[in-house]
Amino acid sequence: MARYLVLLHLASPSSREKTTAPARFKLIHETVTASLQECETVLTSPAALGFAGVSGKTAREVWQTLKALLAPQDNLSVIELGRDIATTHPGLQKWDSNTIFLTKTDKPQSRSPFDT
Repeated sequence: MARYLVLLHLASPSSREKTTAPARFKLIHETVTASLQECETVLTSPAALGFAGVSGKTAREVWQTLKALLAPQDNLSVIELGRDIATTHPGLQKWDSNTIFLTKTDKPQSRSPFDT
């Protein structure tokens, strides 16, 4: 299992069309949350969506699953996350705490300067 950040930049004017955007955003949300376990929405704006989630697939496999959501000119990135995440986003903080055990590491890393 790996932890991923999925970023969708809705660069296509058709992706941001006011009449179709709500249904499109709902479809994207449903597809991403169905593709990732422990999924947390971390960004919503008229031009971008971001999700953090867990999958047993590689980043490329997750990307392949989600690329059907793209309109021409849209951009999709699937980035594998390591152990070190700094954020003020409360949902992402909770997600990090709930999924930190899934990160790959050669040696244990301390989460606090007081841990030994």
